[in-house]
Amino acid sequence: MLRRSKKVDTKKASYDFVIYGFCAVCLGAVLYTVFSKKQKFSEMKIIDEAQILVHNGQGHQFKHGFNEFFKDKTIADVKYIFTSGLSDTN
Repeated sequence: MLRRSKKVDTKKASYDFVIYGFCAVCLGAVLYTVFSKKQKFSEMKIIDEAQILVHNGQGHQFKHGFNEFFKDKTIADVKYIFTSGLSDTN
């Protein structure tokens, strides 16, 4: 009997759905980021032909190419050889 006099605010309910949807999308993005398999930066190969083609196709002043010295070497190997710190955030 008490519920008959109460009115449901449909505008508030629609805002709630938008907020819940936004939170669900954010949660999905966080879960995807955390659980997606990604190759470690230090385990990437120095000679990556796909990246060379992308760089050369962008019209930079210099071109990347193949070098026998770096064949089958990873970034961790090169970091040790040159005793320098390499970062994927540059």
